[in-house]
Amino acid sequence: MWTSSITATIASSNTNFVVPAGRGRSRVGSSLGFKEADRLELDAQGDLVLHTAAGAIRQRKPAVYQEVDGIKKEVPGAYVLKDAQHVAFLVTGL
Repeated sequence: MWTSSITATIASSNTNFVVPAGRGRSRVGSSLGFKEADRLELDAQGDLVLHTAAGAIRQRKPAVYQEVDGIKKEVPGAYVLKDAQHVAFLVTGL
């Protein structure tokens, strides 16, 4: 029997969100909120750009991988804008 989990990593903050086995295509976590952001946008590379009074802050596209029996394999995933101040992850490659 094999075990599987999905992990999305935000490189600039070293934050991991782990989805237990069996979730399939899903959003990872509910959402992340950015209270100080005036608005959020996704650029052509899939990076998240937070527009604030102090200027733009860029969060690189999340690195998403699936671990099966201890072996990590990258899977497609992306940010999904929920509203002007919230974002979630979408795992698309399962």
